[in-house]
Amino acid sequence: MDGSAVCGIGVSHELKDGWEIIPDNAGSITIKNINLIITSTSTGIGANEDATCSDILIENSKLQITPEPKNIAAIGASVRSTSAPSVCGNITIRYSEIYASTGFWAEGYDLEASVIGTSGSSSESTTCGDINIYLKLGQSEDDFKKNLKADKALPIGNGVWELRSPNKAATGTITFYPFAN
Repeated sequence: MDGSAVCGIGVSHELKDGWEIIPDNAGSITIKNINLIITSTSTGIGANEDATCSDILIENSKLQITPEPKNIAAIGASVRSTSAPSVCGNITIRYSEIYASTGFWAEGYDLEASVIGTSGSSSESTTCGDINIYLKLGQSEDDFKKNLKADKALPIGNGVWELRSPNKAATGTITFYPFAN
């Protein structure tokens, strides 16, 4: 992909002749029973700007995700251009550990993505579906969240955009489920 930011696992837009953006779409993403380290210049798992992915399922896995800290979500929908769309379906995380962080992008942008969810954006078409997290045996909601680091954004949900308001990116319902056999 000539000149574009590339997702770790997911979909990014494509540049034609180095300048024309071609939106791209992907199906569902399933990650099961694996220890995985992802380093990316865009969304770790999900959709970059001008791209769409369906649902994401992460199950029985341990993931360490390091996206570039410029309004980029580790899991979900991310944009660098705040007016570009990015769409991610529902995110389901079952019995897994996620270690990831985002960073506040000051450099005139004043943006930060949530670790799981969306970037800060002026576009109502930057969206993420519902986020369902099924906790491991003995794991609390706080235990799950302690490995998700963000400076100003919530670790799960919508990113922030302090330069202009309001942030128009949207995330569905966030639900935690205790371990059940």
